[in-house]
Amino acid sequence: MLPEYWLAPHPDGYWLIPLVYAIGGLLLGVTVEFVLSRVRQLPQITEVGPLYQLVLRSLRILLTLALVAGGTLYGLYQSGIALTVIKPYQTGLYVFLVLILTAFVRRVAVGLFSQAAHQAEERNASRTIVENLLSVAVWLAGLVLILNLLKVNVTPVLTALGVGGLAVALALQDTLGNLFAGLQIVATRKYRNGDFVRLEGGLEGIIRDINWRVTEVETLTGNQIIVPNVKLAQSIVQNFNLPTETVWVRVDLVLAHSANLPQFEELVPKAIQEAFQELKLEFAGVDFAIRYQRLDEFGIPVALFIPLAGYLEMNHLRHLVLRNLILLLQQTENSFPHVQLPRKSTGGTAA
Repeated sequence: MLPEYWLAPHPDGYWLIPLVYAIGGLLLGVTVEFVLSRVRQLPQITEVGPLYQLVLRSLRILLTLALVAGGTLYGLYQSGIALTVIKPYQTGLYVFLVLILTAFVRRVAVGLFSQAAHQAEERNASRTIVENLLSVAVWLAGLVLILNLLKVNVTPVLTALGVGGLAVALALQDTLGNLFAGLQIVATRKYRNGDFVRLEGGLEGIIRDINWRVTEVETLTGNQIIVPNVKLAQSIVQNFNLPTETVWVRVDLVLAHSANLPQFEELVPKAIQEAFQELKLEFAGVDFAIRYQRLDEFGIPVALFIPLAGYLEMNHLRHLVLRNLILLLQQTENSFPHVQLPRKSTGGTAA
């Protein structure tokens, strides 16, 4: 017990006692968190499993706040102040402790889902929208606990929310549409974080995130495309990562009518091999295809289909193969009088 001259006397007790216990809880919390930060780095904890690490990480700051609130609450009981005086403070501290508990449960729930999603597959389905829904559900549960703690009847509140729900749904029609479209995209798993997609209109890029309102797509040049989830769900989208990770790179060119086709077919593997070497990729086993499209007034349109593991070098590979082919054709004596690039005509372009 502290000496009386250290305390500020009060007719009903001493207000300084809760302050002293709060400071003690703060010091204890800082000390415990410092110890836990060192414990997390121990090899034994690392080997035990990710669950223990998740719980320890989730306690950061929250543990100190809980000890401060708990110390203050205990100090109020020990202060000798009348219960009628400290009751509002006790209620506020209980609410604060419920908020801390809710935040801790939210961290653990979201962390467990993230770990499960990470273990499910190498490239995870977008987790943002599910994590947001988990957070909302946990906070709503905490709100119900707080209302019960404050002795607020939840039934009339729920009834009012139900009556006003229709008006809110009409006002937030676009937002709710994007929310449910995002849930549909995540549930069907047709698009995942890291997938390379081509959207309607020719825009293409890497899916970076699918949240509750929009899908973020990053182009190969680093720009960002924002697509509302409703638009994405209703669009025709080509996913280059499904069903396999192999991307087929198409190279189009037009040969002259007098071109030596067998000799051209002999030069194609050499051009592809040189392109793969420049990109430092393995060429062995690459099963490319040569497809002659048709015979028209401009020449013979040809399409090369080259498999590539990944999409990052797709445009670069197309450029290198086309450049190498042109150089090889120019070095061939009288075999190719001229090589024409595809150009527009009334009959259409080379497919």
